[in-house]
Amino acid sequence: MPSYKLMQKIHAVQRRLKIQGGEMTNADRVLWGELALSSFASESGQTDDLTADPETVLGDLLADLMHFCDSRGTDFDSALERGRNHHAEEIEEAADAARPTCNKTYFVAGGRVERTCGEPADPESTCAECGKARCQEHASEEGFDDSTGRVLCEDCQPPTQPTQPA
Repeated sequence: MPSYKLMQKIHAVQRRLKIQGGEMTNADRVLWGELALSSFASESGQTDDLTADPETVLGDLLADLMHFCDSRGTDFDSALERGRNHHAEEIEEAADAARPTCNKTYFVAGGRVERTCGEPADPESTCAECGKARCQEHASEEGFDDSTGRVLCEDCQPPTQPTQPA
């Protein structure tokens, strides 16, 4: 049987998705994978192996899934390729969501409607202090500087010291 702690996490994810809606995260997907693998390990008598050698348990599960596909006339390799594609897309979506986007605001419709750019931000135009970010198109409108070893926007840059006359 899957652990009580794992089941609590799964139920928390289900509640969150039901109440708040939204998308599953890759961390949620890890829990689903852990549930499948721990259920298989428990039912096949490999619970101890799951901790010591999860790759062996996963290999046994995959072999059993191949037998299942053979019995149903399902193409396992096609399903595996589809799974790989889903995995790659989910990894890319998570990476895209983690990338900062340009938060430059501007007005449209004769100045009545405010919009935010939203294009991917240039890493050299993303402030390490406040998170202000600009895409390549808008980067020149804001003074970013990395002379301190960190990229800072003009609002977060330390004040310059006036030079003393000699």
